[in-house]
Amino acid sequence: MSQLTFEGHRPLKNNRSFVTLMLAQAISNLGDWLHLLAILTLVGIRWNTTPWEITFVTLSAALPILRSCISLRRWGNDSTDIKGCTS
Repeated sequence: MSQLTFEGHRPLKNNRSFVTLMLAQAISNLGDWLHLLAILTLVGIRWNTTPWEITFVTLSAALPILRSCISLRRWGNDSTDIKGCTS
């Protein structure tokens, strides 16, 4: 019989679907980070930008997330818990 923990559920590390999902998410996060690093390097070296311009590029990458948070709050979905969106 398998080892049971909290209220009769198996540990997540034994759940193959969960482990696959977390591994895929980790690979995706690494790809996102490398993509941002490549863009910042390209902007910084290719066009000889200042640190302020590189900061602007970084903030521009965050604008879609900020816009979606504002839109969800405007539609009255306050019950939706969105990471990074605070009231």
